[in-house]
Amino acid sequence: FGSRLILECLFWLRVAAMRIGQKSWGALSHAAQRVNRRHAAAIAGVIGAGAAAPVFCREQKPAAIQDKGSSFKVEDLQKFAPDSRPDLPTFSFSDLQDHASSESCWVTFRGAVYDVTDFVTAHPGESSRLLMAAGADLETFWNVYRLHYRGHILSFLEKYRIGNLKAEDLQVARGAVTFGDAFEDDPPRHPDCQPATMKPFCGETRLDLLTDSYFTPNEIFYKRNHHSVPRIDPEDYELVVEDCPELGIKGRSFTLEELKTLFPKVETVSVMQCAGNRGEDYHGLDGKPMFNSPHWNVAAISNAKYGGARMRDVLKYCGMDVDGHALGHKSAVGTKNPLGEQYAQQDWHCHFESYDACEPGDPYCGSTFLDKVIDPFGDALVCYEMNGRELPRDHGYPVR
Repeated sequence: FGSRLILECLFWLRVAAMRIGQKSWGALSHAAQRVNRRHAAAIAGVIGAGAAAPVFCREQKPAAIQDKGSSFKVEDLQKFAPDSRPDLPTFSFSDLQDHASSESCWVTFRGAVYDVTDFVTAHPGESSRLLMAAGADLETFWNVYRLHYRGHILSFLEKYRIGNLKAEDLQVARGAVTFGDAFEDDPPRHPDCQPATMKPFCGETRLDLLTDSYFTPNEIFYKRNHHSVPRIDPEDYELVVEDCPELGIKGRSFTLEELKTLFPKVETVSVMQCAGNRGEDYHGLDGKPMFNSPHWNVAAISNAKYGGARMRDVLKYCGMDVDGHALGHKSAVGTKNPLGEQYAQQDWHCHFESYDACEPGDPYCGSTFLDKVIDPFGDALVCYEMNGRELPRDHGYPVR
C-alpha cells in the first residue's frame, strides 16, 4: 500500500508539472525507480495513465552495469567481448563459410562462433537480414544496426555458442564483408520525435507535446520504420492494381496525378498506435527481457487527418462491383484458390506491397479485410495528404 501511495502521488505531481509547463522530471524518475518495479507496473495499469509509464517502468540496468555506477558509458557495452571458452572447439574462417545458409547458419562475433540456425526464422528483424550475416562477422552489420549492442541481446547470443574462431582469422572475418549504410539518405527528424532506435528510425512524440493539439504535427507524429526510407520521384510513382478475375478486377496502374484527378478527395481522421506501444513496460518484467524492437515507452500514438482517394473507388474503376459485394448481392465465397480450397468471406483480403524493402530486397507488406476496403463507411484510403500537406517521407510519401 505504501508503494502504491507513493506512486500515485508521484504520478499526480508529474501531471501537475506537465500542466504548468515544468520539464524538470528527473527527480521524479529517480525516485520512482527506487520503488519496486512490479508494484510500479501494476499501478501504471490500474490508474491507466500513459504519463506514468516513462517514470514508473524504466528498464532496470543489469547488475554488472549498476556496479559501475556513474562511470558507466554506453561505449563500455559496445566493447563487450565474449568470454574465453577453451573448452569449446576452434574453427577457421573457412569452416564458418561452409555454414552460410538457412539450413546451417553460423556467425562470428569478436572471436566467438555461434550456430544460429534455429533462430533464423525467429529473428525479429526478418530472417533475410540475419542470413546476410551467415558465414560472416556480425559486427560488420551491428555497426549499422547498433540496437544489437544491448546487454540482454549479447547475453542471449551466448546460448548459441559452439566454439571459437582462430585468432589469425579474426581480421580476415572482419574484412571479408563490406556493408554499406542503407540509411544515409533517410530524412532529417525533429528533435521532439524522440528516437527508440536510429536505424531503422523509430521515434515517439515527446509526451508533454502529445496533447498540445488535436492533430499531431507531422514533424513529431510517431514514426515506425522497418527499413530505410526510399526516395521516390512523384513523377515516377505508380500504384499498381493486380488482376483478380474472381472479383472482376482488371489490373492497371495509376500515377499520382491520376489518383488526384480521377477520384474525389476524401478526408478522414484517424488515430494510429503502434501495436508495440508501451513495450518497455515489459522489458525486464519478472526478469524476462523483451527482444522485439523498438522498446516504446508510451507515446507511439498520434492523430492526423488524412486525405486521398477512397480505395473502393479505385477498385471500382478497375472493374469490381464494390456496391454489389458490400451489400451482399455478389460474393466470391465458394470460389476456389490455387490449391482447390473454397474461399470463405473472411479469406478475402486486400494485400499491399510497399516500395520500401530491406537490404536483401524483401518489401514490407500488409493486408486488411476486403469487407473493410469496400465498405462505403470503411475509411480505407489511398492517401497522399497528412494534416492538409503532402505526406512526409517517413509516412509513406508520395502515397500510403
